[in-house]
Amino acid sequence: MIDTDKYEGHTPGQWSVTSIRDGSIPWNTADEELCADAPLLLAEVKRLYGEPRVTINEWDYKPDGNADAEPLPCVSVYHGGCEYVGRLRLYKNEDGKVIE
Repeated sequence: MIDTDKYEGHTPGQWSVTSIRDGSIPWNTADEELCADAPLLLAEVKRLYGEPRVTINEWDYKPDGNADAEPLPCVSVYHGGCEYVGRLRLYKNEDGKVIE
């Protein structure tokens, strides 16, 4: 886990090596920490993109073709450049009772 607190107060917006060298933007410790950790942050982004991602969203599928029905929840898993989608069904209610 990366401690992002040390980046608090970094110079926001678009800046470049040129703007740092010519002094056109202020430079602070948080900026130095951010630059020093750039390889670590890039490695973390690549790692996260390589791992499966899961989202739960509404699917436009209507049960039994009923146009008035609420959209069903579904789960999408993104892995290896592919998207896998599956419908969700209620397994336990809010009281913890298993629904069959």
